[in-house]
Amino acid sequence: MLFLNACKTEPQPIGFGSDGCEFCKMTIMDNKFGAELITAKGKVYKFDSAECMIRYIKTNKMDAAKMQALLVVDHVSSGKLIDATGANYYHSENHPSPMGAGLSAFEKNEDRSLFIKTYGGESWTWEQAMQNINP
Repeated sequence: MLFLNACKTEPQPIGFGSDGCEFCKMTIMDNKFGAELITAKGKVYKFDSAECMIRYIKTNKMDAAKMQALLVVDHVSSGKLIDATGANYYHSENHPSPMGAGLSAFEKNEDRSLFIKTYGGESWTWEQAMQNINP
């Protein structure tokens, strides 16, 4: 058991303004967005948005066995990484994300609800984001 925990790779902070997105190759700039995929082998891939990470997963046909962790930036916590599969997603064309899909992630449902009340838009789960974001 100790051996398995020793092999687990921890999330790495995203270097906003210096790290590049693994999918679109743009520099990751906005600390309200961003994502990180840690493979089962411990390699860390960084993305400028949740939609880039989703597109990377779909393009590379990655299944759960190949991924140790999926993380996204909490939209209201400036660079804080949270579990992507349990995040609360907000989708709206009125609130653009770096690659134009209008997808934002929130740790707290009440933060997402406030955005929907303020700007309109839809509430999505991780599964809905995976289904609706095309490669």
